[in-house]
Amino acid sequence: MSLKKAKPHNSMQLVDTLATLKAYQPSHAEDAQFQKDMIAFVEKYPEDFHCRTTLEGHLTASAWIVNPARTKYLLTHHAKLNRW
Repeated sequence: MSLKKAKPHNSMQLVDTLATLKAYQPSHAEDAQFQKDMIAFVEKYPEDFHCRTTLEGHLTASAWIVNPARTKYLLTHHAKLNRW
C-alpha cells in the first residue's frame, strides 16, 4: 500500500528487476533467503516496489565499482543519509 502514487514505472523495470534477482547466485544461505524475500516483495508490489512511499518498504541497491586491478574504487556520497 502506498501513501501516494509515484511516477509510473516502465514495465521493463519490473522484468529487469525480477530477472536480475532471479539470476543472482547466492554464496551464503543468508543471501539466498534475502533473495527469496526480495523476489516475493517485488512480486507482491509490482507497481510500487521501487517507491519510497510504499509503507511496507522499497528496494534499494548499492555496489562497489572497482577497476580490474582492484586498486581504485568509486564511492558516491548519499546526500540524505550523509554517508559514503
